[in-house]
Amino acid sequence: METGIQIQDDVFNRLEKVNGIFIDMLFDKNMTGPSNIVIEEKTYFRFMDFFYLNKPVHRLSLTEIVQVCELRLQYLDKVLDKRLNSHIVRSMTNYVYSYFNHHATSHIAALDFGCGSGLSLNLILNNLPNIELIGLDISHKAVQLASQTGVLVKHHKAGSRLPYKDSQLDLVFAVFVMHFQVGHSTISEIYRILNDRGIFIFNVYNIEPPNLRLFLAKSGFKAPKSIPPYDIPCNHKIYVCTKK
Repeated sequence: METGIQIQDDVFNRLEKVNGIFIDMLFDKNMTGPSNIVIEEKTYFRFMDFFYLNKPVHRLSLTEIVQVCELRLQYLDKVLDKRLNSHIVRSMTNYVYSYFNHHATSHIAALDFGCGSGLSLNLILNNLPNIELIGLDISHKAVQLASQTGVLVKHHKAGSRLPYKDSQLDLVFAVFVMHFQVGHSTISEIYRILNDRGIFIFNVYNIEPPNLRLFLAKSGFKAPKSIPPYDIPCNHKIYVCTKK
């Protein structure tokens, strides 16, 4: 670990710098460090309980997002809260089930946008086993790992056109993705590939990216509607967007 770190309490002794990111190597959710720390007169911001980034997560560049996501994969067994993920996805799929039953839709073509390790793919299919689901991610490492679920997973170059025709899909999930600053062009692509009854469902936590609602509106979505959570912390919100 690099020297010159000046912060209070025993967090100092637990930090290790990996690719420019400080990691609390204790990995104990009962002893998480402060929400931000000062290292060599620079503020670092806590992410996923144990990572300290040199800027808030919604200000990361695309390259930095991939770097953080791949570091998360490296320490997945230590940082992943499977119970929380399960509850987030359960809230989403409960809403989806009710929505498409109401619209009498028998076949649902869906995308898990930013599928990461593939956990969300498995959780979605556990709750909605009859949907046609594909995963997409900007990290090659994530695609390789998620493909082990047996679901078709594709790599997507961030900012490029999504590999679907206009109005091709009924549903797009984004599980633990939209806390990053997803650009207007990408949100417009999600709008393009959804049909008129399609929905975009996602969660955010802690801080909602400042331009998220603006980008959704400019892309053509109605204002996001909050849905009731299924036993999740109050700093987590789940939203559904439909087309105008």
